[in-house]
Amino acid sequence: ALTFVFAFFCPEFVRANGKTIVWAYIFYFLEASVFNTITGMNYGALASAVTTDPQERSKLGSARNIGESAATLIISAFFMSTVTKYGGQNEPKGWLVIGIVFAVLICAGYYICTFLVKEKIEVVSKKDIRPFSERIKVINGNTPFWGIIVNMLLLNFIAVFGGTFFAYYCMYNLKHPEW
Repeated sequence: ALTFVFAFFCPEFVRANGKTIVWAYIFYFLEASVFNTITGMNYGALASAVTTDPQERSKLGSARNIGESAATLIISAFFMSTVTKYGGQNEPKGWLVIGIVFAVLICAGYYICTFLVKEKIEVVSKKDIRPFSERIKVINGNTPFWGIIVNMLLLNFIAVFGGTFFAYYCMYNLKHPEW
């Protein structure tokens, strides 16, 4: 949540050195590519825990994607007017306020999922579980796994860069507020 807020907040010492784009890039990359991938992988694995039926898994994945698209559309439609409302003449302040609001919503969502959801998991016997060192070796030697991780990081970064980051960059660095 802090990386999300810091993506919209640029301290004076960074602005004074003209490194605002570097600041934004670092925190957007951390939020959108690293942390979003970490949580996205859990959502992807969730369907396997819910059902063993491949068609049901496909339906769950489709429902998740539809929900993400709907949320993105709704947020995009109201985002700039909300930034203007909370920032007034000081749009960077509006971006920061919205960043804080979303960070609080993100934390609330994670709190609900972590502490209020009860899981029903079948316990696997300890003899079926491989030692941690053996599991790490499998991951390290799994080239397709690392390819997927890198691809997810890049896709998330591109998706975010093409959206909000681009608008922020155009408005404040290229001085085109109409974008």
